Amino acid sequence: ADGCLIYFGLVADMWSSTCAVVFLVVSSLAMWSLLKVMLSDPGAVPSGATASRVEDMEGYCAKCDQFKAKSAYHCSKCRRCVVRMDHHCPWMNNCIGANNQKHFMLFLFYTLIEATYALALILANVRTGYVYSSSTVAGLAYALLGISIATLLFVATMMYNQVYAIVTGIGTIDRLSLITSDAADEEESVDLAGLR
Repeated sequence: ADGCLIYFGLVADMWSSTCAVVFLVVSSLAMWSLLKVMLSDPGAVPSGATASRVEDMEGYCAKCDQFKAKSAYHCSKCRRCVVRMDHHCPWMNNCIGANNQKHFMLFLFYTLIEATYALALILANVRTGYVYSSSTVAGLAYALLGISIATLLFVATMMYNQVYAIVTGIGTIDRLSLITSDAADEEESVDLAGLR
């Protein structure tokens, strides 16, 4: 998508170079946030950690064989316990936890801006009836339109989930655990004779 917009902004001279520069700046910020999420420690529980208060101790993680705080979860992919772990993100190849959630939110925010900006530029061309110079350029434009819509929907959903987790204090793993336990409670309360 970045290549298409840069092509349209600089080479094809369809939009002003300012549009391409703005898009490059936002894209660079998104890439910086992506690298911060991928390469930073999500909040792994250090080996040999102990609880300062008894009420903070949940016990030991059997897989790590060490202390695990109440808010920590073990990630089977990373093979470590992460404090306030929200989820393991396959695109980041890292857990989203206490130490890198801010950068993850920034990445989602910048990606949302990128997708919205690309969508607005393409829709502005469609609305004005712009005729593309070749079928290849038109194909690139419509591919960018599809990619922008798909990215916008996916990233908006991810951002909603993250904002919900931050506002409520209930991460994705905790929310899924609540849903699973509620469903299990409903199944247990069903009378086999069909009576409640």
